[in-house]
Amino acid sequence: MLNLTHCEPPDSYFIASWDMIGKAGVWAHFGSWDFQRADIWRYLKNEPETTAVQYMVENFNMSASTARDLYFQARSIRDDNQANAWVAPWPSYSGGPSGCSERSDLLTCQSGLQVNTTSWEAFFLTPQGIAMPKVLAVMDRTGVTVHEFSGSSVQDVGVTLLYDGNSYSALLSHPNLAGGIFTRMYFMRGHGLKYFDLIDTETNIFGGGEIFVYKIDWGGRDTYLRPEVVEPVVKAGSEVAVDYIGYFSNNTVFDSSIRNWQLKNVTWESALEDSSPLRFKIGQGQVIQGFEEGLLGLKESNEKTIEVPPEKGYGMDVSSHPLANKTLFFRVRVASIS
Repeated sequence: MLNLTHCEPPDSYFIASWDMIGKAGVWAHFGSWDFQRADIWRYLKNEPETTAVQYMVENFNMSASTARDLYFQARSIRDDNQANAWVAPWPSYSGGPSGCSERSDLLTCQSGLQVNTTSWEAFFLTPQGIAMPKVLAVMDRTGVTVHEFSGSSVQDVGVTLLYDGNSYSALLSHPNLAGGIFTRMYFMRGHGLKYFDLIDTETNIFGGGEIFVYKIDWGGRDTYLRPEVVEPVVKAGSEVAVDYIGYFSNNTVFDSSIRNWQLKNVTWESALEDSSPLRFKIGQGQVIQGFEEGLLGLKESNEKTIEVPPEKGYGMDVSSHPLANKTLFFRVRVASIS
């Protein structure tokens, strides 16, 4: 359309602000408008069944059974208010994001939501049993992935999993909003968008809510991915590979992932090269506590020196381990995170 009406597309902007969250029911109602249902209510409900069904089959690409079902739904509506709700829902958000804790492959959120981060199955534990939302939208390294559950027992609930590079939070809403543009603009700060370029962020002086200003990129660009989402950090459940040199306070090396480190006379300052990384999963107790805790929050290729006191290393009992009752130091580099 722009090619036919403009030599150059006009500059256009879009604002996603905190006050639009509370108004979602109104703007999302019109954004969800079902023009086919509107036509059925306005023009077809008073037509003979055969005429109305044939029109819907030919013009709306419906099956006869679907057309017939919609025809009788429209016939049962008694006033414009009912018709308005039938044509389009009133989608809204159910409060703000709630925090989630992660253990192994399971996210447990304050809202009662639980999510398996391997299969991305989502469910609520209720007194009546397990209830599944209709939609789960997840921020990931490629953008936003939307999972729909055909066996949903809570048809009017959608969930958005937000990620800040360190932890998840869950946002409950109507399913139409879970992976929608405004959710991506406001709550995801542009993650997964292709035609909107975030050019400014402000804080409202009344109430402190955020305001995001986007300029429309008519030609499209590479999908915007927030760096903290694309670049994973070490956290509970991460599978990591780590290059390291372990040494005492007097700089004597006692262990390293560098191959044949004893023969190479590796020192605490040696380059972390020709290494066979230590691989383990965070939170499984596969390495000493202080070593694991020192890695949290690091990204791939990050280097750090970790100091591990005896109580977070091998304990105080010298008879239990050769490295007990010693403060240990590790120069580490995160080789990979998955």
